[in-house]
Amino acid sequence: MTERKSVYIRLDANHAKGMGHLYRMLVLANVLISYRLLITFIVKCNVITENILKSNKFKYLSFPESMSEEDIIVSSISNHKSLPALWVFDVLSTEANWIKLIKERNIKVVCFDDDKGGIREADLVIN
Repeated sequence: MTERKSVYIRLDANHAKGMGHLYRMLVLANVLISYRLLITFIVKCNVITENILKSNKFKYLSFPESMSEEDIIVSSISNHKSLPALWVFDVLSTEANWIKLIKERNIKVVCFDDDKGGIREADLVIN
C-alpha cells in the first residue's frame, strides 16, 4: 500500500484579516480529502480559527503571532516524518524567499490571491 500524500495549507484568519481565507481553504481541503490526501493547516494562534479547524476535524499546527514566516516553514517541515507533496499559501503577500525555502525540499507551491513573490516563484497562482 502506498503512503498517502499530504498537503499543508498555510493561512492566517482572524477578524482583523478576515475569515474568508479560512472558509475558502476549508472548501479546498474537503475536495483534497476526497482524493485521499492528508491535510494539515498551518496558522498563527487564533482561538476562533483553531476552534473552527477542530470542529471540522482538521489537523493543524499553530504558531505564535510574532514568529517569522521562515521559522514557521522550517518548523512545520521539520516536525513531520515525511514532507508534504504540496504547500498552499493563502496569505496574500507571499515572499519569494518563503517559496524558495519550500521548493528547495522538492515541495510544489500554490498561492492564492498573491501580489508579491508568489506570482514569480510558485508552481501555480490562483487569483
